[in-house]
Amino acid sequence: MLQVLTPGTVSDENLIGHEEANYTISLCEEKDIVGVCFVDTSRLRIFVGQFSDDHFRSRLRTLLAQLNPTEVVYPQGSLCKRTQLILRNDLKQKVGRNPLVPGLDFWDAETTWMQINDADYFKDKTSGFPEVLKMIRETNQSVASSALGGLLHYLRKVMIDAEQFSAGSFYHYQVSDPRYAHNMILDAQTLENLEILRNDEGGKKGSLLAHIDKTVTAFGKRLITEWLIRPLIRKLVLTEPPRTILSRPPFSPSHLSPLSLALGEGCIYL
Repeated sequence: MLQVLTPGTVSDENLIGHEEANYTISLCEEKDIVGVCFVDTSRLRIFVGQFSDDHFRSRLRTLLAQLNPTEVVYPQGSLCKRTQLILRNDLKQKVGRNPLVPGLDFWDAETTWMQINDADYFKDKTSGFPEVLKMIRETNQSVASSALGGLLHYLRKVMIDAEQFSAGSFYHYQVSDPRYAHNMILDAQTLENLEILRNDEGGKKGSLLAHIDKTVTAFGKRLITEWLIRPLIRKLVLTEPPRTILSRPPFSPSHLSPLSLALGEGCIYL
C-alpha cells in the first residue's frame, strides 16, 4: 500500500473534482486559546498558529467559513461544548470528522516536536528546519504545536506525511495578519447571512461568488475567493492599479507581435 485516499488529503486535482482549495484542518484548544493547523495537500501548503477566542468561538467560526474544510481532525472528548456544536452544525454533513485519542494519536507539544525530529523531514532542504516551525517551538506555542501534531499523525496515517512535510511550505496563521492591513475581514455570520461564498444549503448557486466568478483556472478561482472574504477597504489601494495602467505610455499596433495582430479585434490595447 502506497497511500490511503481520503477526501481531504487527495493531492491530484483531477481526483478532487473541483478547483477550490482542498483543506484538512486539525484543531484543539486550551481554555480560550485555539490551536489550528491546516493543509492544502494539492499545493503543499501548511498553516499553523494559535489565537485567543471568545466564548462563542467567533474567530474559529470565521476560519472554518473561510476554509470550508473537507476534513476536520480533533482530540476526542477534549473540545468544549461550543466548539463541538460548531463542528456539528456549521460544517456540511459530508465533511469528514476524525476524532483522535488525545496523547496517543493527537499528540501534545513535546511529543509533536520529538516525532518531527525523529522523522528528519527536512534533512534534504537547503534552508533546513522551516522558520515558521522554529518560531512556533521557540515561543512555546503549545496549543499550535499540538494541532500540528494532530495533523502530522493523520497525514502519517494516510501515508503522505513525508511528502507534505518534506516538500511543503509552512506559513504562520495569524488572525490579524499584517499582509491584510488594508483589508476588511468578513466574519462567519456575514459570510453566511449575505451568502458570499455559499447559499444556505452549502452550495454555490445564488451566492455572490457564483454570480461574479468568471475565472477559468484553479488559481483564478482561489484568488477571487480570497478577494471576496478579505475585500479592500482603502480607496488609495483600490485606485492604484488603474492609475498604474493609465500611466504607461500608449501602445500602438506596431508594438504588437504578428500573432497578436492576427487576433484582430480580440486584442485589448492597454
